[in-house]
Amino acid sequence: MKKAHKDAVGIFVFGSVDVHLSYYHNYGRKGLYEENVLEEYVKFVESIPMKDKIIFGVFPPTVADENVQKSLQKYGVDYPSNIPKYEFTYENRYNNYKKFNEKLMNICKKYGVRFSNVGDKLLKNDKIDSKSLPYNNLDIHVKWEPKYQRH
Repeated sequence: MKKAHKDAVGIFVFGSVDVHLSYYHNYGRKGLYEENVLEEYVKFVESIPMKDKIIFGVFPPTVADENVQKSLQKYGVDYPSNIPKYEFTYENRYNNYKKFNEKLMNICKKYGVRFSNVGDKLLKNDKIDSKSLPYNNLDIHVKWEPKYQRH
């Protein structure tokens, strides 16, 4: 890695894929997240010689319940056929999003790395604001354009 400038500020975004896709691929084999993966990620970020670093948490679910399995197929995710229907509900996926970010936030605190749950800024009444929904109803990524103010 190139040496970072001592006055540099880094923004790191943990991939939402880990919550929205890997969860189903690993269903029954692993938990929602591997704590050691999160810890190694934060330790790596902390070790970068920069003035300031911030890790953004993952984003809330964007896919409607009826499209989750189609979305997994779109992304080529293999998953067990015996996953209970509840696992595909917004309620479950929203809870996974909250748990993942809570765990990541606690590890960031442990290593003195700033954490921002930017996903919560995209919510209205615990649902993602329609202005942030992707253009494609199978996409797990948020639409950023409405969040930026132009000067």
